[in-house]
Amino acid sequence: MFSLLKVREKNNLQETSLLALSQKAFSHIQIPNDSELAMQLQMVSLTREDFAIAKALKPYVEKEIQGIIDDFYNNLEHNPALINIINEHSSIERLKKTLKRHIVEMFSGTMNEQFLHKRKQIAMIHVNIGLTQKWYIASFEKIFDGLVNTITKYFSNVEDQLTAIKVIQKLLNLEQQVVLEAYDEEVERIKSEESKRKAIILDYLETTANEFASMVEETSDSIQKISQQLQIITNDSKQGTELAGSAKHDALEGNNRLSEMRRVLDTLESNTVKTTDDMKGLDITSKQIKDIIEIVKSIADQTNLLALNASIEAARAGQHGRGFAVVADEIRKLSVQTASSVTKITNLINQTNKQIDKSTASMADVARYLEDVRHQMTNTEHAFHQINQSMDKTTLSNEKIEYQLETVSTLVHDIAQANEAIPQSLNRIKQLINDIQKR
Repeated sequence: MFSLLKVREKNNLQETSLLALSQKAFSHIQIPNDSELAMQLQMVSLTREDFAIAKALKPYVEKEIQGIIDDFYNNLEHNPALINIINEHSSIERLKKTLKRHIVEMFSGTMNEQFLHKRKQIAMIHVNIGLTQKWYIASFEKIFDGLVNTITKYFSNVEDQLTAIKVIQKLLNLEQQVVLEAYDEEVERIKSEESKRKAIILDYLETTANEFASMVEETSDSIQKISQQLQIITNDSKQGTELAGSAKHDALEGNNRLSEMRRVLDTLESNTVKTTDDMKGLDITSKQIKDIIEIVKSIADQTNLLALNASIEAARAGQHGRGFAVVADEIRKLSVQTASSVTKITNLINQTNKQIDKSTASMADVARYLEDVRHQMTNTEHAFHQINQSMDKTTLSNEKIEYQLETVSTLVHDIAQANEAIPQSLNRIKQLINDIQKR
């Protein structure tokens, strides 16, 4: 079945049969006969004898593997994207060691689950770092060239070289099948996980969109209530400003009335002082009149005494003193009347003096009352002044509040408009979710 391959040794020209070498090499194949892998081996006609030949070729591959690997990575320098992927996840030197071991293991003459697992691991690593299938397949061509060069270097017979190269082609074909299958499985697994994650995300987005829609509706209600409250507060603030203005006007009016009352009070106080002075003058006049009355009373008493003496002298004169007696009697009567009038006048003056004393005391009370009123008016004026200042501050504060409320109302209006646009965005999101779910 096998042609006799002649091997050239570097240090001697002795020819060795590759068949003899392969018969000394033992292959180790552990796969179920009814497995899919067994069908793959059958499809590429990769037999147990082929694995034995591969194992016989292993020493020569090991001698040249470093050069094959170096040529392979030197060729990658023409693709900066691949170099960036390698440098991002590993390094050239580390990958050289891995690839060297990987290729040598292809010529181990072994086929079992461990061998397949290692190939699948390589595929998963390539998928995870972003190395696509086309670059993986393309890389095999450079490896194949290196292995062919190794065969032609150590084996001289062309027919035998072709037999060895066919074995290498079968091994690389199987390698590609295993790795690409693992590629597909890993990609499908990632797609499945992505689909699950996408479903979870879409479900979350849908739930969130529904919750957000409810929140938007609640927010709209809240915004409407806030707008109503702001309008009420604005109206109250404006009413407060109007009341403050009215209170300030009333305070100014009250202050003007106080000023008028102060003028009246000043006039009243001046008149009171004048009246008090007049009372004092009247008291002095009364005292002077009283002194005059005392003089008049003294004169009346003396006149009465003189009239009495004249009557006595007229009685002594007899008939000659009768006319004089009449005059004396009239003078006495006049003196008595004068004394009586003086007594009445004295009583009137005493009553007048008492009334003057009472009026003077009353004027003093009035003066003290007016002073209290003046003090109260001063306090009231001060209170009105404070009210005016408070009203000014209140008006200014209300104006600021109105401005701030207008600003807030504008913001609330803008928020309301933005909130009205949210349901449309949510509908677009829901439509997008439905479109994604249908894909």
